[in-house]
Amino acid sequence: MNHKSGIMDETAVRGPLRLDISIPSQIEHIKLVDDVVSYVLKGYEMEDTERDYAGLAVHEVVANAIVHGNKEDARLYVQVSFYLHHDSIRVVVEDEGDGFDPEQLPDPTDPANLLKPHGRGLLYVRNFMDHIVFKRGSRGMMIILEKKAPFKGLE
Repeated sequence: MNHKSGIMDETAVRGPLRLDISIPSQIEHIKLVDDVVSYVLKGYEMEDTERDYAGLAVHEVVANAIVHGNKEDARLYVQVSFYLHHDSIRVVVEDEGDGFDPEQLPDPTDPANLLKPHGRGLLYVRNFMDHIVFKRGSRGMMIILEKKAPFKGLE
C-alpha cells in the first residue's frame, strides 16, 4: 500500500485494481466519471494527447449510455468499471437500455452523413482506444474499452 496516498498499488493485490462507479442517467453526473477517468489515466505512461483522447473516448461512451441507452431516465443507472492492469486499462460501461447493433449505425464518413451534427462518437472511440467490444450485458448494453500502456501507479 502506498501509505502517502492510502491507495494500494497493483503489485500489492492479486490481479488488477478495480474501481466501480454507478451514476443516474442524467448528463450532469458525467463530470464525476470524467474526474475519475482523468485521475486513473494519470497512473499510466502515455503522452498527454493520448491520455486526453482516451478520456474523451470514455466520456463519449458514458454520454451515449446516458442519452441513447437509458434515455436520460434518472431511475436507470450507468455502471462504469475501471480495471487497472499492469500493461493496460480496461473500462467497462453498462447501461440499462435496449442495446444496439454497432454494425447497423450509419457510417459517419459517408458523404451523405458528413454534415450531420451527430454520429461520430463511436468513430472517435474506435480510433482512440486499442480495443473495443460491444455486447449485451446483464442489465443492458455493455461496451468494453481497452487502452494499452504501462501502469506506473496512482498518486
